[in-house]
Amino acid sequence: MGVIHTALSALSSYDLMLQVTANNLANLNTPGFKSQSLHFLDTFYQTLQAPTVPIGGGQGGKNPIQVGMGVAFGAIITRMAQGTFTPTGMPTDMTIIGNGFFAVTKNGQVLYTRDGAFRVDANGNLVHAGTGALLLGWVADEAGNINTSSDLQPIKVPVGGALAAKATTLVRFGGNLDTRLELAAPKPSVSPSTTAKATLTLSASPSPKPRRTLGTGRQSSMALWLAQGQFSSVTKVNGNRALGQLHSH
Repeated sequence: MGVIHTALSALSSYDLMLQVTANNLANLNTPGFKSQSLHFLDTFYQTLQAPTVPIGGGQGGKNPIQVGMGVAFGAIITRMAQGTFTPTGMPTDMTIIGNGFFAVTKNGQVLYTRDGAFRVDANGNLVHAGTGALLLGWVADEAGNINTSSDLQPIKVPVGGALAAKATTLVRFGGNLDTRLELAAPKPSVSPSTTAKATLTLSASPSPKPRRTLGTGRQSSMALWLAQGQFSSVTKVNGNRALGQLHSH
């Protein structure tokens, strides 16, 4: 009977191991899935003969005679290692780098998942694509401030909503001047005030002196104006003027 019991314990444990392995293989393409492994344990040993101590007269002690009773499974361990990232082309799909979970709610119960496949439903809520659970988070106020000590609430995307127009107040241009080229020679002036429908004067910020890759800094400024459907420009570098056009798309 001992042999049969040992063999049955192996069959039972390895059957469970195959179930865990099959589940890992079945979820190869499941977003947010974490693979698992089975932790085995050996069972108590049956002692058939106790150990003895040396008794003298040239006779030493003997080791015990013990027979194992088989194998058992101790735990199923989930590997929480970082997975790979797969681009989906969906702007609402998300991933978590490092520790953490997405908090979602369904039927009044808060759940946690690593699956970041979310969609916007008819009410504008971000919901889990597979279960319909609402994504929870902290919502910013009108000033853009986020209170992380407040309660979590469903995140809603105002689809079709309109934002008030706001005029541009600062444009930043950056780049390097080619050290192989000389500055453009002065050219005839084109006055934006006589042909312009709109005039915008730009200056570098915070540093007013863009620098070449090699060389000294040079003061520059740019003026843009709209004429005949195109943006024309005048750029000054160290007082020299160059004309050009910027085509809008």
